[in-house]
Amino acid sequence: MLPWEEDADLPAFCRALGVPGLADIHTHFLPPRMLRRVWQYFDEAGPLVGVSWPIRYKWSDEERVAHLRSMGVRMFSALAYAHRPDMAADLNAWTLAFAQANPGCLPSATFYPEPGVARYVRQAVDAGARIFKVHLQVGGFAPDDPLRDEVWGLLAEAGIPVVVHAGHAPVGTEHTGPGPFGSLRRPARSSHPDKLNAPLLQLQVNCIN
Repeated sequence: MLPWEEDADLPAFCRALGVPGLADIHTHFLPPRMLRRVWQYFDEAGPLVGVSWPIRYKWSDEERVAHLRSMGVRMFSALAYAHRPDMAADLNAWTLAFAQANPGCLPSATFYPEPGVARYVRQAVDAGARIFKVHLQVGGFAPDDPLRDEVWGLLAEAGIPVVVHAGHAPVGTEHTGPGPFGSLRRPARSSHPDKLNAPLLQLQVNCIN
């Protein structure tokens, strides 16, 4: 993360590299009530944070989008994630609408191991979702939960990457680290398991981080 005063240096950095801008796929925009609770959790260093972690950009959505653009970020994501049942479909509706209202925002979605998960994931894909986010630490579930088998296959066949918080930072759980994630080999119902390569690479990178 750049020091605060160096945010404004990013456009010059891009020009020096000869690139038109940056894509940041790990940004978070959440429904207002959820956002307030997440910020409060970080402010209080809740059990799954465990350390002082102040939110630097505690601004409105409009201000944060404008700041990303001022830094030369041409594409970003919302990346809301479900931490309990019966919330992912509503989050997907919100993040997809947010992307539609904010040019440059990749349409994103999430899922949780629950009955009906394949149905609403397929709906999100049909609605244009281009990236998914799941959080093993906060959600408290294993990546190889049988309820998710069909989802992994669906996303693999669609070639849609998944950003997974699978690492131990800031606080490890029984579901984080390379061990639990390493148990995920291939989608049970994918007719083209080789197409899992791109999404799986994204998952593994985030596991290491």
